Amino acid sequence: MKAERRRITTRELAQDLGVSRATIDRALNGRGRISEETRERIARRAQELGYRPNLIARSLAMTTSARIIAIVPKQPASFFQSILEGIRDAAENYADHPFSVEIRHTSKHDLTEQREIIRRLDGTTCNGLILVPAHSRALNSEIDRLAGEGVMVICVNSDAPESRRTTFIGQDFIRAGRLAAELLGKLARGQGRVLSLGGFPDIWAHTQRTLGFVRELEEHYPEIEILHGPFCDDDPQRAYEAVRGAIDSAPPDRPIAGVYISTGAGSWGVARALRENQPRKIHFVGFDVLPENVKYLRSGTIDAVVEQEPYRQGYDAVEQLHRHFIERKTEHAEYVLTGLDVILRNSIPELPEHGTDQQF
Repeated sequence: MKAERRRITTRELAQDLGVSRATIDRALNGRGRISEETRERIARRAQELGYRPNLIARSLAMTTSARIIAIVPKQPASFFQSILEGIRDAAENYADHPFSVEIRHTSKHDLTEQREIIRRLDGTTCNGLILVPAHSRALNSEIDRLAGEGVMVICVNSDAPESRRTTFIGQDFIRAGRLAAELLGKLARGQGRVLSLGGFPDIWAHTQRTLGFVRELEEHYPEIEILHGPFCDDDPQRAYEAVRGAIDSAPPDRPIAGVYISTGAGSWGVARALRENQPRKIHFVGFDVLPENVKYLRSGTIDAVVEQEPYRQGYDAVEQLHRHFIERKTEHAEYVLTGLDVILRNSIPELPEHGTDQQF
């Protein structure tokens, strides 16, 4: 008797074609926006590989329900819009399931606003929470309360590592900071003075990246002098003023050789200050492919940024909650780490069309 061929999954089909699972779902189920050429290519390959929908899992998905709340800052819009698009696209995949995702906004990383929203939630009003935590510790008691009531909490982009959250989805921050330091150390040829700027002092992502950055320079580029600048609270103007002040106050025989900032939102403020410092080149490595940063990457004012896949962060959070509540898969990774892609002038990806926050 001939053995039955193993069922190929949508994940395997996506890997084979080099596309996302969301694209596979749209093509095979007629959801969302997708070109006819891509739809036909996916359908043809699915047939070649013998893909068949898992009707048992689909039936199971209709027997339970879940209500998910996502709390995401509004600003900087050019960054968080990508996380929101990931959340919405993943939720759209399950539009025919009893699985809903509602988005609540705060202005920037506002701890007070986040706390007020979370305090109104409990195990009877939601099943899961997707959170970009505005503080690494101050929300622990509220997260722990929700976890105790059976709410599954997933932190994305930044973390509350001492809380009872289930999973963190985002960068390995220490490695990201080390990578930025390695790039800047090589660009500066291991010499000179480097200014290090922060984002928010209580955001785990920002502080841990800076920790990794400092460790890498101290261990591998000991001749570089690190100037510890202020936290700029994702404010491009404050970043601009910090860089301008450091440049203007530097002794002529000990100029600034490089600048680092632990957040993408302040990068265009840094770049503005460096652009004004022509003709002497000061190297700059930051984070995130944002529309505001791209023009400075193209001009060479920003040497490189480290990308962190914000779309995937939002998408994977919804996927994990769906697997838990609808597919009833109870094993979860504590950390789901996104990529550490270095973006240079000639590797800038195509950006989605959405608004920017500020132009300089």
